[in-house]
Amino acid sequence: MDEIQHRIEAGENDEDAFTSVLGKDQPGRLRCYGGGITKSSLKKDEAVRQVQVEYDKKVLSLQNQMHSMQGILKMVLQQLNPGMTNEDVAALVQPQQTSPPDASSRPDNTATNPRSFESTHLPEQE
Repeated sequence: MDEIQHRIEAGENDEDAFTSVLGKDQPGRLRCYGGGITKSSLKKDEAVRQVQVEYDKKVLSLQNQMHSMQGILKMVLQQLNPGMTNEDVAALVQPQQTSPPDASSRPDNTATNPRSFESTHLPEQE
């Protein structure tokens, strides 16, 4: 550690001082990262982080636009329907929280569509 400090104080940049004391990294490895991490994988990770930051900014922008549109829609609804309460208008304007359909969230329609054994084996009524 002392030698690295002396080299940095002598004017070498951090990376050169570190490399001169510990030697070059082995192919396919980056020191302090372990095996499997390469310079190109770190660059890819950085690119993914940049895309995610841009995505987060876009989502925030769209959320702000949506809030603005909700405000305009509330005003229009109140002008067209003066008898509506603020709560009724807010209930109409609030976005519905729905999740994408999947097999586990299939609506239970057994009341309207009987199961096959129920439709073919109904008890006789007297």
